[in-house]
Amino acid sequence: MIDTHLSLANGAIIPSVPANDITYLGGLISPWSGLQYKGLTEKLHQALQRLGCASLKPHQKLNLLSTHIIPYFLHAISLANPPITLVRGMDSSIRTHVKDILHLPSCTPNGLLYCSKRDGGLGIPKLENLGVCTALKQGMQLLTTTDTATQALLKASKFELRMEKMAKSI
Repeated sequence: MIDTHLSLANGAIIPSVPANDITYLGGLISPWSGLQYKGLTEKLHQALQRLGCASLKPHQKLNLLSTHIIPYFLHAISLANPPITLVRGMDSSIRTHVKDILHLPSCTPNGLLYCSKRDGGLGIPKLENLGVCTALKQGMQLLTTTDTATQALLKASKFELRMEKMAKSI
């Protein structure tokens, strides 16, 4: 609590709390600008570097990447809804890292990485496709709410227009 020297007429001090960014369910929330995506690429680079330094076999590193690291960042992307260029940059970092783990040349086709295991690929999830699709699904569910306060908030923030722009981007 911070003392802002606010008091009532009877002399009782009014306590206050600073309005800082908070983290909730893995998302950074700012009281002024909502969900944030700042630092997302740096966190990804740190996670990929820690994964690269881990004393694991290549297939173990790929499994860890696919089952834990990518879903963590997918959740953050679907919450914060960052620009598509940022997500594409994150996908590029993941591709480069996967090629380094497997000692593949940089000219290896990306289709090999993203193609399902059943079809002979590595089955690495692509953040761009999954993040946008997940955000659209969540947005569509939110638009069907019957709560009048939420409907008013969505209308005031032009949420439906943002969802349309996102759908057109893919």
